[in-house]
Amino acid sequence: LPGATGVDDTLGAWASRRLPEAQRTAFELMQRDGLSLREAAQALGTTENAIKLRAHRARTALRAAIDLSEDGVDSVAAGF
Repeated sequence: LPGATGVDDTLGAWASRRLPEAQRTAFELMQRDGLSLREAAQALGTTENAIKLRAHRARTALRAAIDLSEDGVDSVAAGF
């Protein structure tokens, strides 16, 4: 994620390489840019439900990559 440091840089790099573009874009618009669900849907020309699903899938993938219970952020770096 641009402008972020440390862990956020690693997650942003992982996301840009591993998440499908639609998921990454929905996630970034809401998390990084602070758009509401409605604003993100309008920006992408899709429904609010589609944005909810894409952002949820992106968060799920990021959580799985981090796997805090075992390796922490190292598991993300191992995926490169």
